[in-house]
Amino acid sequence: MSRNLYKCITKYLSVLFLGAFILVSISGAAFAQDIYQLDGINSDFDDTYSNEVTIDSIRFENDSENWTIYYEANGEPNELNIQKDIIKGIFIVFGIYIFFSLLAVILVLALVIPKQLEYASIKSRDAFWKTNAYGLIAAFAIPWVIFLLGISLIGLPLAGLVAVLGLAAAILSGPFSGYALGHMLVPNKHSLLKALIGGVILLILYFVPLVNIFVLFVAYIYGMGMLINLCIGYKLSDK
Repeated sequence: MSRNLYKCITKYLSVLFLGAFILVSISGAAFAQDIYQLDGINSDFDDTYSNEVTIDSIRFENDSENWTIYYEANGEPNELNIQKDIIKGIFIVFGIYIFFSLLAVILVLALVIPKQLEYASIKSRDAFWKTNAYGLIAAFAIPWVIFLLGISLIGLPLAGLVAVLGLAAAILSGPFSGYALGHMLVPNKHSLLKALIGGVILLILYFVPLVNIFVLFVAYIYGMGMLINLCIGYKLSDK
């Protein structure tokens, strides 16, 4: 009874988090469209230019409130004024969108595949250096495999498949690393709590200047290694 109830709750929460992710995506896109239509971004492009526009000269001016771009297109002077406050607002909204979107992905994974995340975290912790070696090899090998397959006509479809799989692995590397961080901090807690704590800490570090470059690299490498450990050692019979 309690197990069936747990499954129902986890499925409900998975749909809830996925719906929240979609809602945030739609809201972010709508807000970005509204921002673009504000009067802070003005340009007097001539609609008669069609697709053939020649930029003869261009220069930039910067003051406390605006960025101004002066240029000549097809022999006619033009200017583009961009308010700095609007650009800052776009970055803030985009940052909030990224934060909650990635957090939603981590929580959904913790609800849908908790045993796989737990296995990958423990396996990678016990083989820490091997996991990082796997991640480094994958990070360097995947682009070369795509390139080598892409230059041959026969391997082009396979190159597309590898690119898709590599992109999916890159997207999942962050959530997997976030879960591993949560597992390290609160190893005896529920998988959802591990994902929440690890995900929030990792995402906060993503927005710290300079530190975020190092954190992104480490999370990508370690997360790729976790995925490889999962593919190598996890068995369907362990579900």
